[in-house]
Amino acid sequence: MWKVEVDGKNILFHSICIFLSIAIALGAAELVLRSMTMSSGTGAGKLGQRWVAENWKPINSLNYRDYEPSGKHDKDGILFVGDSFTAGYGVGFTESYYYLAKQRLREKYESFNVGRPGAATRGELKNYLEYKQKYNIIPRLVVLQYMGDIDEYVRPPEWKPNIVLRKLGEYSEIVNLINTVVTYKKLGARYFNNVFAAYRDEKTWDLHRHDLALFFETVHKDEAAMILLIFPFLTNDYIDESATYVSKLKEFFQSACGKGDVLIDVTPLALSIPESERIVNAMDAHPSRRLHAALGELIARTIADSKDRIEAADVHQVHRCQPD
Repeated sequence: MWKVEVDGKNILFHSICIFLSIAIALGAAELVLRSMTMSSGTGAGKLGQRWVAENWKPINSLNYRDYEPSGKHDKDGILFVGDSFTAGYGVGFTESYYYLAKQRLREKYESFNVGRPGAATRGELKNYLEYKQKYNIIPRLVVLQYMGDIDEYVRPPEWKPNIVLRKLGEYSEIVNLINTVVTYKKLGARYFNNVFAAYRDEKTWDLHRHDLALFFETVHKDEAAMILLIFPFLTNDYIDESATYVSKLKEFFQSACGKGDVLIDVTPLALSIPESERIVNAMDAHPSRRLHAALGELIARTIADSKDRIEAADVHQVHRCQPD
């Protein structure tokens, strides 16, 4: 009896120690998470919201992540048009390929960021026209960034998170992070399936192709040249399948391009970098600082150099217009 009683006390003692250890660990984790910021790719979750609050600047009067244009316009203008990749989501403003290319080209060109998260081709054309009119800019060159932009014709995937976990996530950083990760994984898989299916559907592709053609025609009427900057989806799970639309874009480019137009396929550059160093983090598949840096240099060199001076390493990703 004495031995059993002692064992029972030991079991109770150890159970209390384990419970307190778990409680202390969870409390410490809550405190650590509350002091952290991390880009979540969409601004979802408390970590992502804090990242946006701290990093999404400067913001100009048209709500783009850029400085307010000076109004002088005494240099040739370059409009960088696109979505969150152009805006530089996931990295600091001065780490984005837009800013790095802008700095490399500043002696000859004045650059403007017209990147808006969530924008696709039709919306980007509207943004381009609005920006030109607002700031009275006559562009010499337009860099149109592209990454799966057919999603204007894709129904957004539906996802209903667990109500109890969602409520708990309003108070717990740990639960909020778990909800963010689960939602990212579930919605991401459904989104990619829908997008690739849209590219395989010829009727949908024809509609989207018309939008792209209208963008090219508008820029050419402005007597500006185009750089079509094509990103694949950057995770290992989808980068190879992105060839589905990259090949379509290359074919479209040669049918719609004009003198001075260039296509840059980011795929070879992206594949030269391990996934862990290619994307921002496990919850944010935007370009990393390393990829932004390499791309900023490539864009600046492509704009500044003549056809004969493009380096041999670039020939697989830089394609100049060769219309029929």
